[in-house]
Amino acid sequence: RMMSTADWKLSAAELSNAREEGMQFIERNGGVEGVVEKLYSSSTDGIAESEMEMEQRAAVYGTNVPPTPTYNSFLDLLLEAVNDPTLLVLVFAAVVSLTLGIVITDKDADSDGVEDKNTGWIEGTAILMAVVIVSLVTALNDYSKEKQFRELNRVKENRNTRVTRSGVQRTMGSFELLVGDIVTLDTGNAVPADGILIEGYGLGVDQSAMTGESNSVFKSLDEDPFLLGGTQVREGVGKMVVTCVGSNSEWGATMALLQTKNDPTPLQEKLEVVAATIGWIGVATATLTFVVQSCHWAYNLYGAGEFANGIPWHRCTDLVDFMIAAVTIVVVAVPEGLPLAVTIALAYSMKKMMKDNNLVRKLEACETMGGATDICSDKTGTLTENKMTVVSAWIAEQTFMNVHNVRAHLDPEVALALCENISINSTAHISLEGVFCGNQTECALLNFAQQEFNYDYITSRAAADILRMQSFSSARKCMSVLVERDCTEKGEPTGTRHPRIYTKGAAEIILGKCTTVFDASGSPAPFTDELREELNQLVQELCNQGLRVLCLAARDCEQTETVKLTTAQPLANLESGLSCLAIIGIKDPLRPEAAAAVAQCQKAGLVVRMVTGDNKGTADSIAREAGILQEGGLSMLGSDFRRLSDGEIQNILPNLQVLARSSPSDKYKLVDALQKAGRVVAVTGDGTNDAAALKKADVGLSMGLCGTEVAKEASDIVLMDDNFASIVKSIVWGRAVYENIRKFLQFQLTVNLVALTTAFASALMEYGTPLTAVQLLWVNLIMDSFAALALATEPPSITLLERKPYGRFEAMISKTMWRNILAQAAFQLVVQYVILCHPALFAVVPHSRLHHTISFNAFVFCQLFNEFNSRRIGNETDIFRGVFDNPLFVLIIAITFVTQVVFVQFGGSFTQCAPLSWEMWLFCIGVGALSIPFGFVYRAIP
Repeated sequence: RMMSTADWKLSAAELSNAREEGMQFIERNGGVEGVVEKLYSSSTDGIAESEMEMEQRAAVYGTNVPPTPTYNSFLDLLLEAVNDPTLLVLVFAAVVSLTLGIVITDKDADSDGVEDKNTGWIEGTAILMAVVIVSLVTALNDYSKEKQFRELNRVKENRNTRVTRSGVQRTMGSFELLVGDIVTLDTGNAVPADGILIEGYGLGVDQSAMTGESNSVFKSLDEDPFLLGGTQVREGVGKMVVTCVGSNSEWGATMALLQTKNDPTPLQEKLEVVAATIGWIGVATATLTFVVQSCHWAYNLYGAGEFANGIPWHRCTDLVDFMIAAVTIVVVAVPEGLPLAVTIALAYSMKKMMKDNNLVRKLEACETMGGATDICSDKTGTLTENKMTVVSAWIAEQTFMNVHNVRAHLDPEVALALCENISINSTAHISLEGVFCGNQTECALLNFAQQEFNYDYITSRAAADILRMQSFSSARKCMSVLVERDCTEKGEPTGTRHPRIYTKGAAEIILGKCTTVFDASGSPAPFTDELREELNQLVQELCNQGLRVLCLAARDCEQTETVKLTTAQPLANLESGLSCLAIIGIKDPLRPEAAAAVAQCQKAGLVVRMVTGDNKGTADSIAREAGILQEGGLSMLGSDFRRLSDGEIQNILPNLQVLARSSPSDKYKLVDALQKAGRVVAVTGDGTNDAAALKKADVGLSMGLCGTEVAKEASDIVLMDDNFASIVKSIVWGRAVYENIRKFLQFQLTVNLVALTTAFASALMEYGTPLTAVQLLWVNLIMDSFAALALATEPPSITLLERKPYGRFEAMISKTMWRNILAQAAFQLVVQYVILCHPALFAVVPHSRLHHTISFNAFVFCQLFNEFNSRRIGNETDIFRGVFDNPLFVLIIAITFVTQVVFVQFGGSFTQCAPLSWEMWLFCIGVGALSIPFGFVYRAIP
């Protein structure tokens, strides 16, 4: 039925104050179960998944979508663009020009030949209009960029969460959570909302993000059951009921006070320095141009006797024109397009990388990935499919190379112990649709118990009386549970319960902790040296087949020992004196595309290493199949690696290809050693303890499917499909970003060099300024905004993998790029010299508007055709290849061409252009087009 807000027994305000009230809130509402009931939920089944009920919950308690930070509006961005100091000076100068143009008298115009008041206002107005257009385009680019980042940030924050609704456990985005939902928490998970613990085993939470407490805070039903959204589960497992979501939660309230803005990336910072340097060169050139023009002006007027009767104020409009030209040169020289090009390239690549299953969490990862020299990759799920299947087993003294119908050969007590170990000593889950949720190895075992033993793990898990649980850790490489078993069926009195420890983990480690084995009847039998040797050999054989090998063990306890294991501080380890129950071989096939992806990386100059917690035999087998472990390559155990000195590590690094049975500290040490050797390192990781290595690496890559939230938070890029092939795509995109920025930089520096040299040389030779303020602003628009869009959005080509990585110390502008810039600039300056110094060739009056229009038109078409040259920064001559793969490039070229025709032919006094004849148009276009064959010539220069 439809319920009003008053029908709900707990209000949103009461739930928000629950943590402050503490245990009194729990007691007042009938304990944790009472709170769950008042939220119309169930600790086992969760809330009812009906559309009406979920809508009501959202209406009363809100949704778990975090508060949206305040972003700049388009108007804010427009004002920010207009507030650029050089544009403001230009606006001021344009207003002065406009005022002087209007107040000039007809007498002044007749006597001095300057513009009359009917046309004097045009130049100032045209400059103001040009400033408005430049500001609008800049603001539009910034707005589009912010919008894209906003969308990507929302995707990044929507974390996967395991939720039980209507008795069915499923994985969903944290934004879908509602008050009353039952959430399963495991080591490495992020707590998705505020809640109250309803079940927990050794649940330690890192609350430093919210409370500043650096140590893990252990949660219990009796003392501190309150969980805060935004915190991280460091150890243990548990379940919680959601009590506050969105802005009502502590995390949401904190986020509402913050405004997330992306910090500049290293490449952006580097280019801002380049832009500032070029800007200062522009200021110096503009100042010299103004000084030289003013000196010429004063000298000419003095020679003409204009100063005989005092200062000729009616000629001061010339000085205003000189100042406008100088300021415009600064506007053109300051390459705002450099940081803009980086931003556009990053925003564009982030969006495209998302389609390639790369969720970029930190902007700088896009550019850094392009320079990566080494990849340290996990095995499971990254190189392999993570579709695990039990294929062979040794169970209670019996070997099964084919596990089909294995149940028929086992004693019922052995079968029960095996299935209980698999079911209770696990936090994984298989959905009704057969989708594996949680650790894939555990899911493979659950599937084995379901398929071969027809065992209902859900019922077994629900009925289990768990006394203590030790979750998996990469240091111990195993997990254990202490449970009380109902022994009534074994002929003992009704209600008789005996405690038992179930353990599973890495085969060679668990075997070392076993002192007995289960015999065929399910009773403990001596673990002889011969049998131990036989089992160790079996483990090695299975590993050499590329199988993941686990050992399952158990041990019955006395009640007195159980008390010690559950109450003594510190808690004793459960994993000792065990009885070996089974050795399980699990197949996780290599991804079909993995070997090709590894080969692509190696061809691209990257060194690929496998760093895994798996057995050395398994690791070597998969590494050979993937093409990582090659002839002469070195495979080491983590235990051997960590004993080496720094010097010894540097000696083995060139040959080290596999690190097996490695710990997170081994991975961290390897990354540190590679970075000290000057390498740029990318590392994959999925576990909580991988966080340190992921943060240490130049690019940390976490797993989207099987990775913990702690690992994802520490990483720079999340591989949404956990696939090594996606790493290759991120490398291609990273190289494309870097390449596109260099393309734009090559183009920008060429235009700057030509524009500044032409302006200064013309002023020095008393030719005036061939490019007027409005024309220079149009060039600035082509150069900065349009070229940034065209060149920064070039799609990546697979040929990018055919060259070596840039590495850590590669210069932003290579020697080849300098050759391209200087050669192209020299060509364009020669064109400008011929046009400006030899007007007779075109049958035009020297320094007339028509003369300067030819110069301006030729200059623009040189830039237009040089954009094609700029698509390649090396010696490649295929400048047209893939041009239609970037429709934005083609569109911008077309828009620039059409606008230039309109600008020249119909701009008149506004653009200070004279219409050109078709012969002059052919000349300008032809001269511009010559830059392409000239590009082929200078690319032949070494």
